[in-house]
Amino acid sequence: MLNDPLFRLWLSCVKKIRPVHSLPGRLRVQIYGVRQYPELAKEYMRPLQDEILRLPGVQSASLNVLTGNLLLTYDVRTTSEQVILDRLNEAWASLMEYFRKADRPEMVAPGAIAGVLERVWRDHLE
Repeated sequence: MLNDPLFRLWLSCVKKIRPVHSLPGRLRVQIYGVRQYPELAKEYMRPLQDEILRLPGVQSASLNVLTGNLLLTYDVRTTSEQVILDRLNEAWASLMEYFRKADRPEMVAPGAIAGVLERVWRDHLE
C-alpha cells in the first residue's frame, strides 16, 4: 500500500494533528488519515502510542480508528496541551518525511517507527 502513488501523494499532503476537544489533563486530537486507512493505522499505531507514553507527563494514549481520534490524558503539573501538540506534530512531520524518503516504503516495519520517534523526541525524553 505504501508504494501506491495515491497513498504517497496523500503522505505528501497530510494535514497536521489538530485538537478536537480538550480539558485540563485530557486532550483529544484528530490524526488525518487514520479513518481513511484504518488497517495501516492499526499496524503503525502501537509504536506511536508507546513513544507518546514516554513523553513527560503523558499518562495514557488511546487511538480510535473509527473516528481517527487519539485520546490522551496527561499530568497538567508536568506538561501542557501545547507541548503535547508540538511534540505530536513534530513526530508526525518526521514520520511523513521518513515514509516519503524510504527506498522501499512498503517494507517499512512498525518497529522502524519507534526509532524515528525516539530520534525526534530524544531531547524531550531525557
